[in-house]
Amino acid sequence: MRKLLFIFFSICFLSTVDAQINYDTLHYVKKEKDKNKKTIGLSFHTGYYKLKADVDGSGIGYGLRLNAPVNSILSLRLNIFRSTATGLSDQNWIHSSYGGSLVDGEFYSYHDIPDGWFPSYKFSQSTFELEGLLNINRLINKQLDANFELFNLYILGSFGLFTHKAELDLLDKNGLPYTNLLAKTNWTFEKYNSNDGRQEIRESLSKIYD
Repeated sequence: MRKLLFIFFSICFLSTVDAQINYDTLHYVKKEKDKNKKTIGLSFHTGYYKLKADVDGSGIGYGLRLNAPVNSILSLRLNIFRSTATGLSDQNWIHSSYGGSLVDGEFYSYHDIPDGWFPSYKFSQSTFELEGLLNINRLINKQLDANFELFNLYILGSFGLFTHKAELDLLDKNGLPYTNLLAKTNWTFEKYNSNDGRQEIRESLSKIYD
């Protein structure tokens, strides 16, 4: 009876070990197949865009990213990003003819307007990037026939193009410079020196500008 029990347990033990070995082998094969699987990915991203300049602006940025693996070691990414920001000053800038800072040719329309101009602009930019991501661990594992996966190291290289454009709201719908802006906005130093006052100035300008 003891001999039969011993044989029985031995068979079960060997069967269990064999099943575990087969399971591990299948799991490793599946893992290797998953590692080598090529999956193209497409993602959309967006967010708040903040522009820091003489006159701060803000807006929305958004883009698309396409990820295309070449193999299990190298993948390529195409990233397209577009952002826009608008800015409106609550302080007037005057022409150089009155001792101000508007010196460029496009501001000549204000050379004889003492109130000057409250800067208003729209800034837009676009970026196109091609990135290459190299998995160092997998490259080493392939060369040494190893399976080190404690952490991953990558090398990222990219090439990109960048374009931008700034549009100024200098003239009204009739092609004439804005006049009497200080009076139309009830601009005073007291109002300018308070948060609520500056907000009120910008709201008034938004109604005046086309």
